[in-house]
Amino acid sequence: MPPADSQNPRSVRGSTPGTEISVLARTMFRDLMSAGYESRDVITFATELLELVLASLRCAKSDAAAPRQPRNAADEDTK
Repeated sequence: MPPADSQNPRSVRGSTPGTEISVLARTMFRDLMSAGYESRDVITFATELLELVLASLRCAKSDAAAPRQPRNAADEDTK
């Protein structure tokens, strides 16, 4: 789940948008490779990460498409 402030763009002083993600990707790649993982392991990791993102997007899309039921005070009392 993204951080609560994910709607607000984060930045490091002097960085351009997307730079932090690029630095994170390069750092993770370098760390995985230096820890002994092979290229195919990094691809598997990236695939799993993409699957998580897609699942999150699907969930958000289905939540947005679901009809919203009106809330009433009586329902709150039964909880």
